[in-house]
Amino acid sequence: MLGMILVPAAFCTLETAQAESGPDGFDPGAVIAEHGFAPHQVGYLAVDLESGAVLAARNADAAFIPASVTKVPTTVAALAALGPDYRFETTLHGTGPVVDGTLEGDLYLRGGGDPVLTADDLDAMLAQLGDAGIRAVAGGFAYDDGLLSALDRIDPDQPETATYNPGVSALSVNFNVIQVSWETEDDGTFSVTATSNTHTQRVPVDAVLFALAPEQAPQPASFRLGDTDDGELWVLARHLPREGQDWLPVGDAGLNTAMVFRRLASGQGLDLAPPVRASLPEGARLLANHRSAPLSEIARGILRYSNNLSAELVGLVASRYLSGEALPLSGSAARLDGWLQTHLAETGWDGYRPVNHSGLATDARATPRQLVAMLRHALDLPLGGETYAGLLPAVAQLDRESGGPVVVRAKSGTLYYGSGLAGYLMAEGQPRVAFAVFVSDLEARARIDAVTDPAARERPPGARHWLGRARAVQRALLAHWAESRVHIAQR
Repeated sequence: MLGMILVPAAFCTLETAQAESGPDGFDPGAVIAEHGFAPHQVGYLAVDLESGAVLAARNADAAFIPASVTKVPTTVAALAALGPDYRFETTLHGTGPVVDGTLEGDLYLRGGGDPVLTADDLDAMLAQLGDAGIRAVAGGFAYDDGLLSALDRIDPDQPETATYNPGVSALSVNFNVIQVSWETEDDGTFSVTATSNTHTQRVPVDAVLFALAPEQAPQPASFRLGDTDDGELWVLARHLPREGQDWLPVGDAGLNTAMVFRRLASGQGLDLAPPVRASLPEGARLLANHRSAPLSEIARGILRYSNNLSAELVGLVASRYLSGEALPLSGSAARLDGWLQTHLAETGWDGYRPVNHSGLATDARATPRQLVAMLRHALDLPLGGETYAGLLPAVAQLDRESGGPVVVRAKSGTLYYGSGLAGYLMAEGQPRVAFAVFVSDLEARARIDAVTDPAARERPPGARHWLGRARAVQRALLAHWAESRVHIAQR
């Protein structure tokens, strides 16, 4: 995440468009070179929203790594396709009658792709069963996550322990991340527990297995995925401290959600059979449901917190709505790409390459001009009194000597050797300028991607310093726009 951008002056529009060196002597090319970047590694575009005039541009049609800025096209297309009031539904169904408090049939948990479903929400659904008088289930327990294509990782090239890269399923709970705790007793006994957590509870996890690495096979990594036919297995290294805790992603999200639900049910006195994956049969009766917050609020959270799982689920549900089928992740991204190209037909789409909906992909590409076009289009979305600019996080507020403050609302994106920022310059509560700034070193990124061990790609030497330099260029560009002579509020 790019974080706060501290700019010492008020934001202003540029008096000249495309000028490489303005009357004040500011030379973007010199700034870029000063921070160690080649001319082709930086691209930006800033457009006056009232007149449509280009205020500043450089490599505006070159393709850069968008990283989490990808969440802008995802949320724009999803809000347009599904509507801001769309709610994701998770439901419980029964196949038989209720006799003396017992469901004489099977219980089904069906997922609707809710990107923010929690164990507390599942608890509330169980309470609905109790209110309906159901105290036992005579048949089996099944879960249906077939609304969407499931996958065990968003990006298989990321480190397997990355919690920002969990499995994806129409049934996902607590962002598909678990907390793992381990302890070695004085007698050498080694124990591991895992929980799926909310702010109010820690639910034991039964869908994930754990083992200690064999003594004869030392394991450098603290955790690695093991091979087993019995389910998802994490192998812990023997060099771990005697006790500790960490976080890990869940791969089989549907099964984990069903197992968490089963644990919660047991806590409420409802014993369920081990879950099996099965499609909801026709004629099954609705027993309980949970409806998420409206999509506009979920989109706000995605743009603020940049949760990858939430973005993927929103994109997958939107493509399902548009296509009528559960698409694989790449096909889903292509479907939303098609929607964007249709509705922004005047925009050039050469070089645009969506790989998924979150931006967790090093081979994704976008241009500054394409992002600015999306941002301009987003302002016309009917969001019920809200604007898309209002959904973006405020990354800076700039106090001016004359006039009111200017706020920068934008989405940032960061991968190793790729950094971006796209959003609006706001004055008097209104968006005045749409902009996108990207910095990418595609050659350095390709060298990282050529490393076969994903764990070895974590924290490459020099990457942190590179990101600092990229952010410095972005700050310098924004500061220059701030110091130009034509103030936003005075146009």
